[in-house]
Amino acid sequence: MNIQSASLDVPGGCPNKCKFCITDTWKQGDLEMLHNVFRFDNDHNLIFNDFYERLLFLRQQNVDTLVFTGSSSEAIYNKPYLDMFAEANKKLGNNRFINIEIQTSGVKLQENFDYLKNIGIKTISLSLASFNTEKNFEIMQTPNGLKTWTISDLCMDIKKADFNLRLSLNINTDGYSKYLGISDYVLNKNNAFENLFKVCILLKADQITFRKLYSSKEYGIVSNWIKENSAHPDWWDILTSYIMKNGRALNKLPFGAIKYSINGMSTIIDDDCMAKEGVRNNFKYLILRRNCRLYSEWDDPASLIF
Repeated sequence: MNIQSASLDVPGGCPNKCKFCITDTWKQGDLEMLHNVFRFDNDHNLIFNDFYERLLFLRQQNVDTLVFTGSSSEAIYNKPYLDMFAEANKKLGNNRFINIEIQTSGVKLQENFDYLKNIGIKTISLSLASFNTEKNFEIMQTPNGLKTWTISDLCMDIKKADFNLRLSLNINTDGYSKYLGISDYVLNKNNAFENLFKVCILLKADQITFRKLYSSKEYGIVSNWIKENSAHPDWWDILTSYIMKNGRALNKLPFGAIKYSINGMSTIIDDDCMAKEGVRNNFKYLILRRNCRLYSEWDDPASLIF
């Protein structure tokens, strides 16, 4: 079993109501995976031991990268969980996780830099629906009280705090229209992509992930929005060609994607964010869900590991 990374589905709330968030499209058949056992009550020791054993299993499988993320949740909103992780990780001793990341929309981030440092976060993966701050807030439907930062200022602060910065670009036609329009990517595609990468340089990104939005077969508000705002397949083909032509291949990741270097930034195209591409021996990730069980897929209980 070759596993690139592990994702921890941190229980908690999310103030955003992202128009592309797919959790609501599949959670009705996924209640057990979403059952939160991390209550930190009298059964804390039992939960801690189960949690610790799964972290140990991941390390025994040579998983060296761990990502705090969530299904309709922001990890920073559940500090008891993060504190428990820090305790369990310390117990792993010399075998503890060192390469630790957090996936976030940016809310409540700046005031928690010191806390994130203390629990071992090295990389902040900032999820963006647009480079334009107001459009990003609009698509993510961020509450007015949390619109306290701009994308540029937040990225500068992340770098000043000495974190690695990954821009996770959720590609959609509403948020990235100036880079996705027919006139840009067909008639003047190189200039469009050059401008896109220039923005990433200005934001001081160390890494870039181009993420193709996933849409389930279910029909609903989210699925419909994704279908209406997904980039044309030709755009992805042209982006791939541009990266191959202008970048330098660094290495092939376990799940098949190739990491490229462009202008000193690590660049990956993630066209399978839900890890649905057929039968495989290599796993893009395993997920420790809220019921303290490990799975290989977000939306299929049959993918249970243990």
